[in-house]
Amino acid sequence: MAQAVTLSCPTPTSTGVTANLSTAGGLWETQQPGSATWTTAAAASNGNWVAVPGAAWIGDGATGALGDWGYRVRIDASDPNIDLSSATLSFSYRADNTMLSASLGSTSLNVLPAATHNGPSATSGGPIATPLASGTNYLTALVNNEPPNANPYGLAMQASLTFNCRAAPAVAVPANAPWALVGMGGLLALGAAFANRRRKRS
Repeated sequence: MAQAVTLSCPTPTSTGVTANLSTAGGLWETQQPGSATWTTAAAASNGNWVAVPGAAWIGDGATGALGDWGYRVRIDASDPNIDLSSATLSFSYRADNTMLSASLGSTSLNVLPAATHNGPSATSGGPIATPLASGTNYLTALVNNEPPNANPYGLAMQASLTFNCRAAPAVAVPANAPWALVGMGGLLALGAAFANRRRKRS
């Protein structure tokens, strides 16, 4: 499993925090057509591929199976101060051959007009319609490697996720758990009283 991009708040009330989700070998994962297994992606190159600033091509610059290839990066949003509903994503990409779809969590992303490996890059972005999940999320793309012959396949995507932070709410004390209100000082006092009672009995 490739490493995750961990989202973190510099302070509990930081705003406009940005995380880099761009394609890179060792960070993203790929899934072969017809397979359920994800493997760590490798950086790739091909003389016909045009660069996407801020991103690396991943895939295979020589040959690969025909069909739909999956690409994804894992995002850890477990910091309790993250405002999960504030996330926005901006991205630009080129693909070999054609990107069919992309999503962040359960939010579908606009990937049109489709970008090829050597044409203008496609650019899109905006607020994420469905809040991020607390914990693991994925930015996922599906790219078709077209027939007639096995040929290079790949994706280069520059992606930035921006979010705000807010102080995590205090944990409420259940009404049926008054012991939680005692605090350390109260516990020490109870311990001293219990010790005195034992001394008096002896």
